Amino acid sequence: MAEMHFNRTPTTKDLILFNILIKEHNKTIGGNWVTGTAKDRVVKLHIETAQKLPKK
Repeated sequence: MAEMHFNRTPTTKDLILFNILIKEHNKTIGGNWVTGTAKDRVVKLHIETAQKLPKK
């Protein structure tokens, strides 16, 4: 989203500014619409998938 906001790959300073803007406008980014059992199901799936990845 920061890349879309800045119309380029954001720098570290850009990302800091972007986070400040998000907080100033009281916005939430991410899967905040997923709650309860649906959230639990999605989190479980991601954890199981991550556990199957080869370790470096």
